[in-house]
Amino acid sequence: MQLADAPSDRRPLRRGSARAAILGAAARLFAERGFTHATVRDIAAAAGADPALVKYHFGSKEALFLEVVQQHNEWRDLVETPLEELAVAVVTALLDADAAGRGRQVFAALVRASDSPSIRSRLAQSMEEQFVRPIAARLEGAEAELRARLFAAQVHGLMTVLWLIDDQALLRDDRAAIVSRYAAALDVVLRADD
Repeated sequence: MQLADAPSDRRPLRRGSARAAILGAAARLFAERGFTHATVRDIAAAAGADPALVKYHFGSKEALFLEVVQQHNEWRDLVETPLEELAVAVVTALLDADAAGRGRQVFAALVRASDSPSIRSRLAQSMEEQFVRPIAARLEGAEAELRARLFAAQVHGLMTVLWLIDDQALLRDDRAAIVSRYAAALDVVLRADD
């Protein structure tokens, strides 16, 4: 007597939907586990796809990771805030864990994987694209690029303390005081010398 094959919960994925499912699963697993501990096999399983499809669509786990990072640019709209409100808006967003969401997880995964030269390069490129270029283009006066770079460095410093180190003492402190003081420091960097 031959048993019928058990029905599968996984339906075959179409080419476009397989790629999207892999990207979604990769974003979630990289955020949860980091680059090193999210395997291609786990990502494929979470996407309901064959591991060979990950290689087919992205070439490598590293290329997949970099594409996931590229898709998560929550800062695009924020950096377009009027310059006189930008520092307060950025610090407020960094302190708001819910608003930071996937961006926080992707940043953490990116920093943790920065021992890879291509990922370290992507981290630098991300800082350029998300902060330095768009802000420098809006600044008037001397040293616009330098001021935008210093702004980005300070923002990344706060991201590291809040999102990687998870400084609970700072997180328990008065939010209004943190926003006021850190935004003031950011504003100093953005201002052109008179």
